[in-house]
Amino acid sequence: MDSIKVQIKGDSLLVRLATAFAQQCSSNIHVDAHANRTEVEWQNTSLTRTATIARLMAHVASMYGTSPFETAQVDHWIDFSQQHLNAKITKTSLNDALICLEEQLKRRNWFLDNTSKPSMADVAIFAAIRENQLKIDTAQFPSVVRWVSVFQAIPVVENTLKALPAKPSKTAPKEKGKDQGKFFDLEGASEGNVVTRFPPEASGYLHIGHAKAAMLNYVSKLPLAIMFTFGKLIMRFDDTNPAKENAEFEKVILEDLELLNVKYDIFSHTSDHFDRMSDMMEKMIQEGKAFVDMTSAEELKEQRLACKPSPYRDQSVDENLRLWEEMKKGSEIGVKCFVRAKIDYKNTNGALRDPTLYRCKNEPHIRTGTKYKVYPTYDFACPIVDSIEGVTHALRTTEYHDRDEQYAWICKALNIREPKIMDFSRLNMVYTVMSKRQLTKFVEAGLVDGWSDPRFPTVRGILRRGMTVEGLSSFILAMGSSRTSSQMEWDKIWATNKKVIDPVAPRYTALDSQNIVHVTVKNFSGKDVRSVPLHPKNPDVGTKEVVLANQIVIEQEDAQVINVKDKITLMDWGNAIVDRVEKNGLLVTAMTVTINEQDKDFSNTLKLTWLPADEIEQSIPVTAFEYLPLITIPFIPKGEPIEPYLRDKSKYEIALMGTTALANLKQGDIIQLNRKGFFVCDQEHHPLLQRPVHLIYIPDGHAKTFIAHKDATAQIAATAEEKADVELQLKLQKAKIVEMKKKKAEKADIRTAESTLKKLQDQLDSMHVATLNSSETTLKLTSQSTKANQETSLPLSTPAPDGSSAAAILQEIYAQGDRVRQLKKETKDKSAIKPEIDKLLALKAQYEKLTGHPTPPPGGESNKSKASTKKENPTESEEKLATHLRKDEKLNVVHKERPVSGSRIDSSNGKEVRQLKEGGQDFKSALEILLKLKADYVNLTGEAPPSGGRGSSKSKKSESKKKAFTSEQSTETEIAKSKPHADKPKISKSSVSSSGKQQTKPSGKGKAESATSIKGQTRLGIEAKKTENFPEWYSQVITKAKLIEYYDVSGCYVLLPHAYFVWEQIQGFFNLRIQALGVSNCYFPMFVTMDRLQKEKDHIDDFAPEVAWVTRAGDSDLEQPIAIRPTSETIMYPAYAKHVQSYRDLPIKLNQWSNVVRWEFKQPTPFLRSREFLWQEGHTAFATQEEAEKEVYQILDLYRQIYEDLLAVPMIPGTKTEKEKFAGGVFTTTVEGFIPATGRGIQGATSHHLGQNFSKMFEISFQDPKNPEQECFAYQNSWGITTRTIGVMIMVHSDDKGLVLPPRVARLQVVVIPTGLSSKLSDTDRDTLLKKAQEVADVLAGHNIRSYADVDLHVSPPWKYNHYELQGIPVRIEIGPRDLQSNSAVAVLRDTGAKETVSLDGISKTIQATLDNMHGRLFTKAKEERDAHIKETETWEEVTPSLNEKNLLVMPFCGDKKCEEDIKRDSESKNPHDPTAPAMGAKSLCVPFMQPKKKCSKCIYPSCTIRPVKWTLFGRSY
Repeated sequence: MDSIKVQIKGDSLLVRLATAFAQQCSSNIHVDAHANRTEVEWQNTSLTRTATIARLMAHVASMYGTSPFETAQVDHWIDFSQQHLNAKITKTSLNDALICLEEQLKRRNWFLDNTSKPSMADVAIFAAIRENQLKIDTAQFPSVVRWVSVFQAIPVVENTLKALPAKPSKTAPKEKGKDQGKFFDLEGASEGNVVTRFPPEASGYLHIGHAKAAMLNYVSKLPLAIMFTFGKLIMRFDDTNPAKENAEFEKVILEDLELLNVKYDIFSHTSDHFDRMSDMMEKMIQEGKAFVDMTSAEELKEQRLACKPSPYRDQSVDENLRLWEEMKKGSEIGVKCFVRAKIDYKNTNGALRDPTLYRCKNEPHIRTGTKYKVYPTYDFACPIVDSIEGVTHALRTTEYHDRDEQYAWICKALNIREPKIMDFSRLNMVYTVMSKRQLTKFVEAGLVDGWSDPRFPTVRGILRRGMTVEGLSSFILAMGSSRTSSQMEWDKIWATNKKVIDPVAPRYTALDSQNIVHVTVKNFSGKDVRSVPLHPKNPDVGTKEVVLANQIVIEQEDAQVINVKDKITLMDWGNAIVDRVEKNGLLVTAMTVTINEQDKDFSNTLKLTWLPADEIEQSIPVTAFEYLPLITIPFIPKGEPIEPYLRDKSKYEIALMGTTALANLKQGDIIQLNRKGFFVCDQEHHPLLQRPVHLIYIPDGHAKTFIAHKDATAQIAATAEEKADVELQLKLQKAKIVEMKKKKAEKADIRTAESTLKKLQDQLDSMHVATLNSSETTLKLTSQSTKANQETSLPLSTPAPDGSSAAAILQEIYAQGDRVRQLKKETKDKSAIKPEIDKLLALKAQYEKLTGHPTPPPGGESNKSKASTKKENPTESEEKLATHLRKDEKLNVVHKERPVSGSRIDSSNGKEVRQLKEGGQDFKSALEILLKLKADYVNLTGEAPPSGGRGSSKSKKSESKKKAFTSEQSTETEIAKSKPHADKPKISKSSVSSSGKQQTKPSGKGKAESATSIKGQTRLGIEAKKTENFPEWYSQVITKAKLIEYYDVSGCYVLLPHAYFVWEQIQGFFNLRIQALGVSNCYFPMFVTMDRLQKEKDHIDDFAPEVAWVTRAGDSDLEQPIAIRPTSETIMYPAYAKHVQSYRDLPIKLNQWSNVVRWEFKQPTPFLRSREFLWQEGHTAFATQEEAEKEVYQILDLYRQIYEDLLAVPMIPGTKTEKEKFAGGVFTTTVEGFIPATGRGIQGATSHHLGQNFSKMFEISFQDPKNPEQECFAYQNSWGITTRTIGVMIMVHSDDKGLVLPPRVARLQVVVIPTGLSSKLSDTDRDTLLKKAQEVADVLAGHNIRSYADVDLHVSPPWKYNHYELQGIPVRIEIGPRDLQSNSAVAVLRDTGAKETVSLDGISKTIQATLDNMHGRLFTKAKEERDAHIKETETWEEVTPSLNEKNLLVMPFCGDKKCEEDIKRDSESKNPHDPTAPAMGAKSLCVPFMQPKKKCSKCIYPSCTIRPVKWTLFGRSY
């Protein structure tokens, strides 16, 4: 018998058992049980299917029966095992299959009748049951259970099962609360025999990517990950490059591994094997498998790219050996040489194009000195040393995947054992430079403090910044060994770290040392020392001593939000009532409070940190630091320099004074400063050296909460004029970028311009116009770009005529007002009070005469606000006062520079600009002057400039409604500044103050809502607002809701399952309806020749700039370029011409679902404008025009139904104008949508009537049945809809919480979440609750409602709420312990946020009604928004203002192409020098089928004399 070679990968139990039985009968079977694939080679034939291999072994082992009937039975059971006993079948199908097996085995020992031994039928059935871990009920299937136990007791079966590779245990205990990702199975691994290696190059510190590699190699030999008894980890330094090796780096790397708790078993260097590798290299040269090359580096690069051979490739072995000896000597000739493998210089895999294996470096090695002059490359050394050192599994990142074949080739060429290669994804972090080469440059240039700088991704850097080893390990293990590459957010790793440090970090207090206020506790005397917990929830952390005193200090910032009679909480002490607040102008100078320790109600109170006043002198000086990323964008584009993207400032610091307990901190200690965040001690306190404690702020995955991320980031003092100048530069730069993109400038130039724009925006954000410090008549500007205690004072500007400034008069008014109020309290004698009132009124009159404005109320409180007892935030009051002073003082300067009439800017500048514009002249210089004056006015007055008699209140309202997303490019978008939250019944408990500190705010009507960001806001949610920054909002929604992943080819995107499911629903909906119309689905090739594409010139001209061409195949140029379809008319219609010979062959109705490539040059936008997109295109041909036209409108109505009945998006059906119709068509019908957030129309889908244009071109003809002599041409239609539908749905419905999905297209319609899973809940009650949640989901699923029960206990219910809201799940059902008692649940609706209590009885019917109602609400809301923005006009002057108000316009239009171009041109700015020009003019969207009742009178365009045809819908569009 011929030899049979068997290779088995992994389990493959059927092949293993079949082979084991066959080996008992034949010695010619050779088995490799740990191969990379399952395959049998026999008689020059390769077999790969397991069933086929089993049949071959059945012949060898005589297990195929003794008659044709028995052979057929064996075949039947083998097929049965493959089809009916796999893990994917349903429970019902499995039960049916087991019933069949039970019937067969009731009266038989084996599956074949009357046999005394098993056949291959038994082997196949057993293997299927065992491999798929099918559970068999002993009571129901006793015969099957009996047969399984007998079969597995056969010695050959028992031995085979014992020899199976170990698998990860599915019941291995997991540590509670720890997430762990999926790990790959190590192929061919067995217990105790796993050897991995970690081979870093000692050319820098370990970074987080190396940490992942080290940990994966480490856990791959540990029981928790792969369930092997301990294997071995080799720590090997790759020291093949003497120039990069560094002893210091080796030492640091070993220390870092110790920090990470990675314990290696064997330590080595690649250089340990230099002698052996040199011998192997020489052997390869002797065998002709390698050659010595002397090509220059540039020539070598060109040869490899062109797939050309080296001229040295075929030189003789003797010559190669001679040059090899020269290399070993390091001679003058030798240093020019290098050894290359002779593999395949033409291979499509660049790693196999004769790679370099050895090079000559005449420099000393750190370990071997000058012994060697030749050194192997890493690619050559790695497989050799892996094989020599016994590595079984080489784990490495996917970036080496292309080199896997090279690795295997070297092992085979040297005839050495080949270790298994396992790939895992490289760890890429956003806003992070991971290249060691670039990190080295930063260190050498002094941009950072060294390799352990907290901004570095090195292990030392992130540990110094407060990352814990446990947190880092948890993050890496949670990722597992996935091969999927992605850009990881730092927020996730810091959030993971917070889970580690939050339960154990002790709490301390530190205050801003430059801004403190003394507070007297009037009902407390002396001192008292109290012991309080260091952690409120963890007594094991220990206690600290708190000194209670009559005099304490708090921060000025806290004091300014406190009012008399407020209840406050002094942390670690108790509640207190505020009795008195003393102020000097706006600054609080002192306070008096009454402590009430009996009051334990701490809800809705302002929580204050404080220190005893006596401890100020003994307080511990603290310098707190915060670090930002070194670069300003998520990742540097490949091949681009890093310098333009470096952040100007990434390190911030502030001086604090801390409680005396901070003196005991040791370096590396992690603490929490109350209401400031987590910190790690970077420098210990040293009293003798007067060295302060250095604390580094630890990010926690939430929104920005410390000094670097205030609303006014790193603010720098500036005058209003300076700020206005930067604003103008910013505006002009935006206009420049828009113009560059229109003219299709070089990408590099555009990026440079955008970088300049970013710097201008940063500069503007950092500028701060001074606010008043009332203790002096100066404006103090705090610059956070220097230390916190540095202040710059600017004198208040122009004094009043009597020598006193407006500020001084204002202070007198406030002081006099206090005197009047005091007198009113003390006496009722009006005669005594009147002189003081007269003095007050005189001062107010003096102020008003000087400034032209009424006196601002002290603290910014108006009479109205006092009457309503609503207290305004003092910081806002301060800003209002400063605004009045800027008006008062600086308007005088403006008055001196140029005369102002009343309160208006001189109209001559505006008139000059208008005259230049009307004359078509360059008015840029005049416009700059005007804009600068307007900017000055805004900064001085806080108001928009008056209209000067030209504007109207309507135009002002229009201007105020403008949002960021008004231009065609996202580059033009101005990031909207943060706005105060809307008033709510309860005020958010915490916010971020102007210094970046977290403040706890009381609730109730008596307190004002903070205008700053809410504590607890994480980067997991949507950060941008739909109404403020639409492009960023849209980008975040589609990525964070898991719809899209960006791809490395610009304009191409990955559609993730949630998005593709929507497309599948559209496919199913549309297929069902077009099939009812007689349309069949088909598929045509995506390639089309140039000749065919250009056959219809008018048609292709419209697509020509966007056509992608294939010009090469491998290394050969194609004779003629081949286009990738932009559309399929020219591909399909030649086939139509072949098919149609008679009128009986018509109609032809075909549709295909395919992809299309159009190489857009405009800004790509996922779903809306991409270079490759999915679509459906229907192409039909009819004998008569009537049939064809009827179908056009039928299909268009189906498109309307897709949008309205599936996606809940209202559409306007109509006909395209001549200018906008499909190229080569007779007419085009369309459904048009509207995006309220941007005020733009968007084309939803089109249905075209092509007439006979294409049939004549492609000769789709037939004989006239009535006149055979006459040739007739078919009437054709084409129609299509794309994945743009998904983008329209997102933009119309989604909100600031994330995606909102219409229920009918949601992949998941309902999510069931168990709540109330506290530690107090018993295990029994918890299990009952989880079971009930699953039951509800199953009931809903049984009624065709797509539902899922999220019973994961590793994340909290609030986290799940956010997660599913972000993904747009229509209904969330919450079930808690109390709900179980009442047999009910709470349904939360995604579109409104409303909560409804629903009974669990008949819940499926209730939820279905809820989903239907939700669809109706979404549609109604969208329709009302659209209708509110459709304006009917016959006046040309109303067109542009209405467009600017985000409206669509229904206007009378003649239909002329030239007139349409004039409308579009003249509804935008005439002059290209105008930087404020809108992005585009009015474009025709459609002629609506539903026309207004009013008849058209005259075309909207003023100079047009053509009578209008129809009312036409115009607007800005996508």
